[in-house]
Amino acid sequence: MLSKFVGEADAYNGLSEHSLPAEILRLGRVNSPHGPLVANLGDWTAGDLVLSSEPSPNIFNPITTYQRFIYPGWDVHRWTHVGVYDGRGLIWDANPDANIQSRSVTDYLLKKPVVKLVRFRQMALSAAALDDALISLSKTTYDMPSLGLLLLARVLGMEDANTVVNSNTETAICSTFVERVYWRCGVNSIIPKIRMLVPADFAADPSFYTVPIQWCRPSAAP
Repeated sequence: MLSKFVGEADAYNGLSEHSLPAEILRLGRVNSPHGPLVANLGDWTAGDLVLSSEPSPNIFNPITTYQRFIYPGWDVHRWTHVGVYDGRGLIWDANPDANIQSRSVTDYLLKKPVVKLVRFRQMALSAAALDDALISLSKTTYDMPSLGLLLLARVLGMEDANTVVNSNTETAICSTFVERVYWRCGVNSIIPKIRMLVPADFAADPSFYTVPIQWCRPSAAP
């Protein structure tokens, strides 16, 4: 059981802009300098996107460096990874270590401690459609090199208007995996006019808005 909120993540100096403690006890729960806290997952909905960032600028992160050419401001280009929340406590994402994987919020925060939650403005995704999309795309292979030319074309302003990274492609990076999940849920153009999405697009585009991550204190046992 959860008692009162202790405030938004920014106010607590927890999830949004600062690293979380390393020890995570259970789903959405952390040990913090303020004692055990639990993310209020009841406010998260299926299809929410979880953006992650390093705590401070890292010039050796190639995604950060690439995104700086598109979004010069740190508050946008810092978001270098994105996953999809499935509504049941799991975050699905594409990454080079495991292709497509699903992880509990707890495990995700252990690896990616600085996160931001954003939600699509235009429609709520069907939970059943989202489940089908995640399962059907679960065998997708993570492959940055195969998409490298498209990334280069975008930063050089040379994108081919006829090139669409569509839902049938068998390789993906984290952002195009999210795009295909939404495609399978009936959103044909998640961010119009961009052919090769990167994580920072979801932080910058007005189609998405930030959902404050709130923390609760576990109630003492009666």
